[in-house]
Amino acid sequence: KLALDRQFAKRSEALKPYNEAQGDLFNEAECEAAKSEDEVITTTTTTIKRRGKRQPLPKDLPRETLVLDLDEHDKQCSCCQHALHKIGEDRSEKLEFTPAVLKVLEVVRPKYACRQCEQQAEKSHIHQQPAPISIIPKSFATESL
Repeated sequence: KLALDRQFAKRSEALKPYNEAQGDLFNEAECEAAKSEDEVITTTTTTIKRRGKRQPLPKDLPRETLVLDLDEHDKQCSCCQHALHKIGEDRSEKLEFTPAVLKVLEVVRPKYACRQCEQQAEKSHIHQQPAPISIIPKSFATESL
């Protein structure tokens, strides 16, 4: 900003040294003294732009929910064969386009963990159905759009 101000800001003509005869054109002693007086300490600051979080899709659009759950045999712990319990789920929204109709397709992927392993083992495994592959990564759009 300081460099731009120095280059493009308004200046007074009285500050510019001007001599009609240019008799002291090669007077280096005065030029060096003038340069040392004009030195300005400049500091620069950098700002980090924070990216905004994506806004949710409008609530007034028709919605369809698709639940991607584990199979029954996948809901058992692979190390101790105890039943897994649901510990949460991930939700994502995509915009699906049918000619002249827009609707939101919500994908729900429940997460499961084993209580037996949580209590006795050092490490607990979380099981979840993988997310469907999107044709455009990190996009709202489905294949129909």
